[in-house]
Amino acid sequence: MPRELLVAAVVLTAVSGCKGDKVLAGRRLMETNPAGALALFQEAEKTHSPCFECKVYEGLAHEKQGDLAAAAAAWEAAIAIPDAVGKTEVSWRLLDTYEKLFEASKNRAERLAIAKKAAPLEVSLAAARAWANEALAESYRAEMKAAQKAGKADAVKAAASAIQALYLPVQRKRELAIEATEALKALFIERAENAFKEKVGAELAEQGRFDPDTSEVALTNRFTIPSPSKDPAFDPKGDGFKVALRKAACVPLRAMLKELIEKVAGAVGVKVPDEKAIDSLFARIFPQAKAGFAAYGAEQKPPAGQVYLCMLRIPLRSLLGELFRFSE
Repeated sequence: MPRELLVAAVVLTAVSGCKGDKVLAGRRLMETNPAGALALFQEAEKTHSPCFECKVYEGLAHEKQGDLAAAAAAWEAAIAIPDAVGKTEVSWRLLDTYEKLFEASKNRAERLAIAKKAAPLEVSLAAARAWANEALAESYRAEMKAAQKAGKADAVKAAASAIQALYLPVQRKRELAIEATEALKALFIERAENAFKEKVGAELAEQGRFDPDTSEVALTNRFTIPSPSKDPAFDPKGDGFKVALRKAACVPLRAMLKELIEKVAGAVGVKVPDEKAIDSLFARIFPQAKAGFAAYGAEQKPPAGQVYLCMLRIPLRSLLGELFRFSE
């Protein structure tokens, strides 16, 4: 609402219920003697309490004298009076004043306090530009980042919940929710990586299922190719030979993945994903699997009896990230 129209709306709202001689006298003094007008409004309030009109005009007199904090206090009192119901012009003026106070302040705590007062007004007025709620969102966002740095997952969740309760566009909430999830994920991975190395890292390294040097988990399956007489699918002259070979060598990695996940989940203290979740993960990482003959030059020889390997290496932190996603 333009400033000039807002002033007029506030004055008209107040005049509609104003009959006190002192209030009328104060209005006449407003332009030439706002301090004198203020004194008259305050005297009128003493004999007509609670007085919506008095508070509205007190706010205008304070504003005329450049005291925006006092103007805001007067309008806060005005909108708390039952007569204010339905008269949103004063609330709009108060919200406008809050923003000026917010912009003028260089003190972070003071700015935050002002935003907390203004935010509910933005909700009740359905303000199109919710600057106060956005300011609170940025404050909670900073808290979230500080909590992540301090390793406090509960504090990250608390800040994220506070953000979601604010009056913000859906897309903005979604963006901040993603940030919160990434912060929680990073904390989980850090904690889970330490637990993994402490509890199962050495054991899996001995089994060849974890490479400490690259910090990757490794799944390997060795498949001995049968003769075509035992299984026609493995006839090297057949069109489906390569597909059958990769399938036979690599599909068993899914069972190995499940076994690995069960072990890792237990070590880091999260619930084991269900079969559907494991299937989904395997489908995403399967294209990364590398397959080939175990012996050098074996591809030049008859395949029957040869060992065909399928290997899948997954960065530990990526696997832990998947466990976080499933657990959340």
